[in-house]
Amino acid sequence: MTRKPSGRPWPPTSRMRGFHVLQAGSAEAAVAMVGEGCLPDVCAMDMRLPGMDRHDAILALYERLPGVQFLIHTGSLSYVLTDDLRDIGIGDETVFRKPLQDMRVLAEAVRTLATDKTPHRGK
Repeated sequence: MTRKPSGRPWPPTSRMRGFHVLQAGSAEAAVAMVGEGCLPDVCAMDMRLPGMDRHDAILALYERLPGVQFLIHTGSLSYVLTDDLRDIGIGDETVFRKPLQDMRVLAEAVRTLATDKTPHRGK
């Protein structure tokens, strides 16, 4: 999850300067952080980690933070966005497949999403 402002880069590139980055070790931890008052501008969700289903986690985070922007980072070549994720504004342009050859692509997407306050980018 990223929130402006800070001097710590993420991913490790100078293009992310100006963001404060918080990491959650699981989807449950991310939902709990929001429950404790963390208000991210962008949530980057890895779709293949143990614990709560990431699809459900995204919907739970969106329910608590309807203005948050999401991007998805997945190693699955077969991953397809569901209609309910498209309905909350997640589009194909914010799904990134591993491995990325250049993490600056992901960093630029985070920066763009953090400054784009247009709701429902998806459908």
